[in-house]
Amino acid sequence: MQPLAFEFSSAEAFITTLRTGDRKVRLQAKKALVALDRLTACANADWRARVRFDGVGFFGFSFGGATAAESSTVDPRVAAAANLDGWLFGRAAAGALEKPYMVIFTEDNIFPELRKLQSSDPRERYCATMMERDLREEVRLANRPGGFGFRIRNSYHENLSDQIFSRRFFKTWLLVNSYRIKSIRDAYLLAFLTLIFAACPPNCLPSQPRLFTKSKS
Repeated sequence: MQPLAFEFSSAEAFITTLRTGDRKVRLQAKKALVALDRLTACANADWRARVRFDGVGFFGFSFGGATAAESSTVDPRVAAAANLDGWLFGRAAAGALEKPYMVIFTEDNIFPELRKLQSSDPRERYCATMMERDLREEVRLANRPGGFGFRIRNSYHENLSDQIFSRRFFKTWLLVNSYRIKSIRDAYLLAFLTLIFAACPPNCLPSQPRLFTKSKS
């Protein structure tokens, strides 16, 4: 399947984008779970003695984050999911995500202003609608037991990628401290997964303030 193109030029295009995203996230979740099947099948005795393949954590960047969230709604082996700055689609966007979940956002991912939601420009209006739709669900997920939501200040979407130091993202090197953002990202992922799978106390999470404390009215 081709990469998902977000098209907000009209109401019809917006609906098509949502439907395409739902289909794509289902397919991507299936692929991710096939990878887990194969890893389980080929694991040797040492791996099986150390790794529980019936209780794993998935995480991903951008649409990979949506895939991680979706996977946790369809397979009981996925016991937790972390989403690095991705919009939710599929079952996860529809309220079916019940596993422990963490989302990390970058600086520009905030609730859109009313003027954007009511803009005469359909691209601006439907982009804002999409953002509000996602953030409302992220707020709900972050405020339930086992939910966490954080925003890294002074950061950009691509800073959360595992290719943060690749040439195609070199422009952000002049604007932000990429090493700082990577260290924050990695610390939160490790702390979240440790909290869920190693039963560490809640204060093992870094001291960065929580992103969400209540829903926006």
